[in-house]
Amino acid sequence: MPRRPDVRHVTLRRVFALLHLLGDGQAHELGTLADRLQVSTRTIRRDIKALVTCGIPIDSRLVPAWNGAQVAAYQIPDRQEAAAAFWSQSAVLS
Repeated sequence: MPRRPDVRHVTLRRVFALLHLLGDGQAHELGTLADRLQVSTRTIRRDIKALVTCGIPIDSRLVPAWNGAQVAAYQIPDRQEAAAAFWSQSAVLS
């Protein structure tokens, strides 16, 4: 029987993918991030909150949606600062 992937491994892969998406200098809507990573918007919010708690600088703002409403969008303003914060937290955790 094939083994199921470890939940921690799947979460870590998703968080790395989220960091990669957010680090491109563009603002990404919450729903778009959820669609790209194939998870719920709640999961994306939880992942972003965890990253911010670890010291990763993530900006959030409201942007206009196609229907005129305002939606949350996220981005990492300084990719180098985010990488330094991420690796400093990794050193603390190991």
